[in-house]
Amino acid sequence: MIRFLPAFTLFLLGLGLLPHASAQQLQISPSSLTFKNQLVNTTSASQTVTLTNTGSTSVTVSSIVPSGTYSDTTDCAVLTAGESCTIDISFSPVAVGTTNGAVTIMSSAQTGPQSLGLAGTALAPVKVAPLTLNFGLVAVGTSSQPKSVKLTNQQTTAVSITAIATSGNYAQSNNCPASLAGGQSCNIRVVFQPTAGTVIPGALSISTDATGPAPVSLVGTGTSGPSSNVLLSAASLNFGSETVGLFTNTQTVTLTNTSSTSSLNIQSVTASGFGVYDLQFARPPCSGMLAPGAQCVIVAFFNPLANLMPASYPGAITIVDNDVTSPQVIGLSGNGSNELTFGPTALHFSPQKVGTTSPPQIVTVTSTLQQSEGLFLNTFSTGDYSFVGFGTHACVNGEIVPASCTIAVSFTPSRTGVVNGAITFDNYPLCGFDSCPKPAVLSLTGTGQ
Repeated sequence: MIRFLPAFTLFLLGLGLLPHASAQQLQISPSSLTFKNQLVNTTSASQTVTLTNTGSTSVTVSSIVPSGTYSDTTDCAVLTAGESCTIDISFSPVAVGTTNGAVTIMSSAQTGPQSLGLAGTALAPVKVAPLTLNFGLVAVGTSSQPKSVKLTNQQTTAVSITAIATSGNYAQSNNCPASLAGGQSCNIRVVFQPTAGTVIPGALSISTDATGPAPVSLVGTGTSGPSSNVLLSAASLNFGSETVGLFTNTQTVTLTNTSSTSSLNIQSVTASGFGVYDLQFARPPCSGMLAPGAQCVIVAFFNPLANLMPASYPGAITIVDNDVTSPQVIGLSGNGSNELTFGPTALHFSPQKVGTTSPPQIVTVTSTLQQSEGLFLNTFSTGDYSFVGFGTHACVNGEIVPASCTIAVSFTPSRTGVVNGAITFDNYPLCGFDSCPKPAVLSLTGTGQ
């Protein structure tokens, strides 16, 4: 016997408000993954998600694309009705901190692209704590009580400690072996020995065969110092934020011999601090004999390095001479920044109904290269997000665009719950026309409802 569907049911099917029996559907479980405490420049153990065809016809999986520092392996290709496959996701962080990302799955399913939210936290292989020591007031010519810094190897394998050094009016002693076993710690004791009645910055730097650790900032104030014939035009220099791999504009300090009768014998002027500071020749140079009342100039520059962490680099210029306050110390500070910056630095979308598209949010992408005349970009998005070049100076893939350009990002959730995603820029001027080893990633988050 033939049975006819009610007219109202046929009407709903025609509008697509009721599912057809042959609808192709994919379901991913779980809907998000979290990776915790992975060492920088290593790859995590993989985590597995299952992709299931819950419909009644076969589904072809055309692409699986992870973003940022995530990667995948999979056996997903064609799924018959009720069949499942697995996707193994791993995390390979290149920077300390939390990195959001997503895996986008394109298929023939009528439910559209599937999105898997990703989050991972990265640790430095070797760390120190604390990152700052403040010695307070210490009389000139005396030594402070020692303060301790703990050095910890967070790896399972041993790390070689090649150097431990201080700058400024600071000295250190330690019980650290040449090879520190995995999971072990050692202690470094630092003392402050001021030679002048002023604030004296410095740094404790530790060199290993692993990435890191961060330098320790040192600060103390000398009191009741002897009279000095050395006058410096600046006690410290701050270079601000500079792009990795570029030489910044130089900064200068003028040294004056304030004595009216005696010459100043300048024996050496050196810069220290993670190898990112150096001195340039100046006229008149600060070396040899400086006549009474005469001046000389010290010129310093800052060049942050991509393979050093963190972004903050303390340092010092040390001047050795025959003055009673020798050596004099000029504090140095600067921050390394990525070549590409985003404004805002991340996007957060308000709850959006599944299957609908949010109003776009505008992001400005800027190159911090001072001499850059344009950007050559290779950009892609993951998760339930899409973007287009926006405005007069639009960011366009594969074309030279202005050094500052804009994109409009929208959110079209395919499921309920939190959806992480990212826009990845893996080609920009510092890398020429090749893919960059450390892509710039704009993190995206939103909620489907």
